[in-house]
Amino acid sequence: MLSHRVFTALALLPPFLAAVFLLPTPWFAAVIGVVVLLGALEWLPMIGLHRWSVAWAVFGLLAGLMALVAGSVEAGVITPAVLLLGVMWWLLAPLFLWHFSRRVGHVGSLGTASGLVVGLLLLLPSWTALVWLHAQVGGPWLVLLLFVMTWMADIGAYFAGRRFGRHRLAPAISPGKTLEGFAGGLMLALLSAVFVWQMIPIAEVPVAPFLFLLLLAIIYSVIGDLFESMVKRRAGVKDSGALLPGHGGVLDRIDSITASATIFAGGLYLIWL
Repeated sequence: MLSHRVFTALALLPPFLAAVFLLPTPWFAAVIGVVVLLGALEWLPMIGLHRWSVAWAVFGLLAGLMALVAGSVEAGVITPAVLLLGVMWWLLAPLFLWHFSRRVGHVGSLGTASGLVVGLLLLLPSWTALVWLHAQVGGPWLVLLLFVMTWMADIGAYFAGRRFGRHRLAPAISPGKTLEGFAGGLMLALLSAVFVWQMIPIAEVPVAPFLFLLLLAIIYSVIGDLFESMVKRRAGVKDSGALLPGHGGVLDRIDSITASATIFAGGLYLIWL
């Protein structure tokens, strides 16, 4: 229900803002890391892994990789390499959506090995992106910008789709999404992103590439949402979990961010580089 979604969102907003603006980057990384591990816990059953022994092994691997990345956020090649890997994955992701849409009913669930690789490509680069953004000058505002435009894309799409929706965006994956909703979400997200951008105390960046990057990140927030919907359909589940009333699981709440954060941080890294 919408009321449950709103209540849950309002309850999560204060601790989220506190983590973004009050915590130093290492502690912020730890908090976001817990969220990512909860997402991994929901991901494993969707790819057919239900044993706790396997879950602990995956958690250990993911936590170890996070620790490795955390040590190179300020300098080194590990962080940009992970961001580049994540960007390359998301550039390929629309092909998987297209393939599923054409062969719906003939595509089974993700295999265990491929599911583990995909899960790693979803979670580690997006966590890296958020930590890297937070560590920059004006980093908390960059993180807020990312989340605000991702949220507004979702909110705008919901209300524009309900009011004007006529043409389905991806009926085989998410029948409720429409092209009209997508356009409404895109406009609201871009306007909100430009508004928040004015408050970020960062060095001058080229306007045209930055606006294009904002637009690309917003589009990929929708692709991230669609990708998780595709995985859930292949697994035969409606939600990734039941931790968040009105939203489902943690993955249901961060699916858009896994894509938009990676694209936004990767693109911003290239602009500043």
